[in-house]
Amino acid sequence: MNTPEKIRATAAHFFGGKDFTLEENRSGHINSTYFVNSEDGRFVLQKINKNVFTRPEEVMANIAAVTSHIRKKLIEEGKDPDRGVLSFLDSDTGKNFYTDDEGEYWRAYRYIDGMCLNTCDSLGVFTKAGVAFGEFQSYLADFDAGSLFETIKDFHNTEKRYEDLM
Repeated sequence: MNTPEKIRATAAHFFGGKDFTLEENRSGHINSTYFVNSEDGRFVLQKINKNVFTRPEEVMANIAAVTSHIRKKLIEEGKDPDRGVLSFLDSDTGKNFYTDDEGEYWRAYRYIDGMCLNTCDSLGVFTKAGVAFGEFQSYLADFDAGSLFETIKDFHNTEKRYEDLM
């Protein structure tokens, strides 16, 4: 159960003794998400949904590999990696996630200010999203995708997904 006390205690594993406030983000669809506001800025705290992501440690290993690869590219280009890719915090266990006493997995990352849309009715916004996705793909062009875990079977199997749709 995500009581305010439990969420605060979990957040402390990422933020230690620092003062912070919490607010729930109710717009997510998969994970339980909270904003953490502290003297160091704004962050996102998420409980990973184990019904969807049954191997959370592998999910976090994948994210670490991909974000590290993109971060290096951004630095090489002289761009701000904290604006261009997620920055995960390590918990007091030294990992980029925390497992609570109920076996739930949590992660925290720096909030990137911008916009998040659940729908799009503007061709201009849709075009910008396509450009951003293309840039993301270009950063991963030389990434060894074979090093990633398959955390949801056939999730990225375009042919199978298309066949299922038909």
